[in-house]
This record gives sequence, C-alpha cells and structure tokens, in this order.
Amino acid sequence: MGAAHFREPHTGREVALGTLEVRQYLGDRPYFGPAVDLAYEESFPTSGPKHRYSTVLFIEKEGFDPLLKAARIAERFDIAIMSTKGLSVTAARMLLDRLSARGVEKVLVLHDFDVSGFSIFGTLGTDGRRYSFQNTVPLVDIGLRLTDVETLGLESEPVKVEGDLEKRKRTLHRHGATPDEIAFLLDEQKRRKNLAGR
Repeated sequence: MGAAHFREPHTGREVALGTLEVRQYLGDRPYFGPAVDLAYEESFPTSGPKHRYSTVLFIEKEGFDPLLKAARIAERFDIAIMSTKGLSVTAARMLLDRLSARGVEKVLVLHDFDVSGFSIFGTLGTDGRRYSFQNTVPLVDIGLRLTDVETLGLESEPVKVEGDLEKRKRTLHRHGATPDEIAFLLDEQKRRKNLAGR
C-alpha cells in the first residue's frame, strides 16, 4: 500500500488518498472500475458507508495492516481503516468531511504520544489554509496519553524538539494535551512514546 490509503470493510476496496482517487470514491469524478448493476447498487451500495460502516479508524502511520487484517478488525467491527504517514493530506480531510455527512458517526484517531501525534489529531478535523470543512468530523482521540504511558510503564526515548517552546506549548494545549502531558513532552529530556511502545 502507498503512503496514505483508505480501505472499506467487507468490500476490501482500497483508495489511495490522492485528490483524484478520493473524488472518484465520493462520486465527484467517474470511476473506471468494474461495471456494476446500477439498480442493485442503489438498493445495496457496495461502496461508501451506507450499509457498510459508520466508524473510521485513522492511524497516523503505516505498517499496522498485517495485524489489522489478521485480527479482521475492519470486518468484525464494520470499521473503515485510514492510515497516513504523519500529518493528514488534504484529500484525507476532504474524505472524512464528506463521509461525516454520509453516515459516519465516529472517527477514531490512533496516534503516538508525542508532539506530532497531538498535531495530527488536532489538525485532522480543523480548517486550515488548504482545506475548510463543511461538516463537523466526529473525532475521538484513542491515541496514547500520559496515563497510558505511566500505566503500561513504557520507556521514553530522546527526541529533539526544535523551535519556540512557548509556541509548542500553545499548540499542544490547542490540540488537547493536558498541562502534565505538555510538561512531560517538552522537558529537558524531550521524551516521547510511540505506538510500538519503544
């Protein structure tokens, strides 16, 4: 799979998170795939959230597909899986925006406990320079938090945090980090925790 993708449960349809591919998936552009019976398609759609899924799991990094497929997470829980490498691309935001108006009730966001992880969560459903949302994306933060780090006894690793620390503090606060989490992430050791627990 590419650096950013979206996969439906049950159908196995995968969409690269590029502008053209997302517009095709949403029906804004023609899709040159296998022919379908249009009457059947309208009654029992085989693409999109209707009759298929109401939840999207957004994962900030690639590499979890084999584990998710082995556990059949998408099929067992009717969840579409979306993953990127770092911050979400504009096409991913557009897709979540439009799916929110088509029946998606939750977007679960799994991210590392680090500055980038909070930024990924904080910007996923927020207007920016390149994209303005038309709908409210129902984001649910299921990423690692300081309480998880302490409960699981995860080890920290040094990370160099560049730039203005006061600006970083404000950004972390805006993206939902608690004062204790901000202090932990921006202390002199520049610690972080990741999904692999390393």
